[in-house]
Amino acid sequence: MPKMPKPGATPSPAPLITPLAAQRLRPVFVDRWSDKVRIRTLRPSEVTSEIAEWLTDPAVMEALNAPQKAMGLEAFRVYVASFDNLKRNLMTILRRPDDTPLGLAVVEVDLRHRLGSLHLIIGDPENRGRNMAFEASVVLLRHFFL
Repeated sequence: MPKMPKPGATPSPAPLITPLAAQRLRPVFVDRWSDKVRIRTLRPSEVTSEIAEWLTDPAVMEALNAPQKAMGLEAFRVYVASFDNLKRNLMTILRRPDDTPLGLAVVEVDLRHRLGSLHLIIGDPENRGRNMAFEASVVLLRHFFL
C-alpha cells in the first residue's frame, strides 16, 4: 500500500500516462471511396468557399454539432483544425469521379468503450434526397471495420 505524503512534501514529477497515451495512438486520416463517393479527412487548407456557403444553412450547422449557428470561412478553418483525427474526425464527402464536395461527416469515437457516433450531412442542396448520405455511410462503415 502506498504511503501517505508527509506534510510539506512535493509530489513526484512522474508524468501521468493514460491508457490511450500508453497505446501511442496516432491520428487516423481517412481516404476511402466507392464508385459513387469518396470520404476524406478534411484539412483546414482544403476548406473552400463552396463548403463555407453550406455553413449558412442551419441544418448543416446542427448536424456538425458546431459551436455557432453560422461561421465564416476562417472561423470554420479554425474549427476544422480543432479535430484530433483520433477521437474526433471531420471528413468531406466528395462525388466521384470528379471529387466535387457534396457534404460533411463527423465521427466521434470513445476508444476506451469502443463506441462511436457518425453524423452525415449533404451540404449541396441539389444532392439531397439522392442517397448520397447512404452511400457515404456505407463507405465509412467499411472503414470502421477495416
